[in-house]
Amino acid sequence: MKALVYINAFLLGTVLMSLEMLGSRYLGPYFGYTIHIWAGLISTVLAALAIGYFLGGYLADRFESAMLLGALVFLASAYVALIPYFLDWVCLRVAFLVEDPAIGGLVACAAILFVPLMSMAIFTPFGIRMVLLRSGKPGTVSGTIYGISTIGNILGILFTTFYLIPRFGSRSITYGLAMALLLCSLSFVIYSARTTGKRDIDEDKK
Repeated sequence: MKALVYINAFLLGTVLMSLEMLGSRYLGPYFGYTIHIWAGLISTVLAALAIGYFLGGYLADRFESAMLLGALVFLASAYVALIPYFLDWVCLRVAFLVEDPAIGGLVACAAILFVPLMSMAIFTPFGIRMVLLRSGKPGTVSGTIYGISTIGNILGILFTTFYLIPRFGSRSITYGLAMALLLCSLSFVIYSARTTGKRDIDEDKK
């Protein structure tokens, strides 16, 4: 379990910041490439993280379930995969309804990125809780998960900015990120299924 959580903390940290970097590409053609767009992006990311952490802590204390965690990450994967299909409609609609491009960019950013980012943020307190059930070192566990996730953040920023964006279109990168989230989701679903099956076998032996 510990290795699974740590690996996915890195993966989700990478995807999260990759989406933030892509956010300027999503919004730029409609609202401009200004500092206001970056302010909206950063604010959306931080708001999604804050709410995701609160919600993740609440759920983790009530449902220690790898299957639930996999389902939440799957929600993020499905939402990200759909971004190329509703991006134009959302941005054009917001640009038409909101006169100020700075405010419009913030609203569009929240509509496009808030849900998947929040779903990914739920992972952190959930992951801490799941590892702590098997380890009695809360400081070490939480510090390790946050540290690994932050290293993933750094990689997501640099790899997306310096390698992916110059070589691939936003749509292709978005699908790739959705696939990475899907793999993360499946890893928890498979783990849950295996542990449930093992528990059932042990109970039958009794």
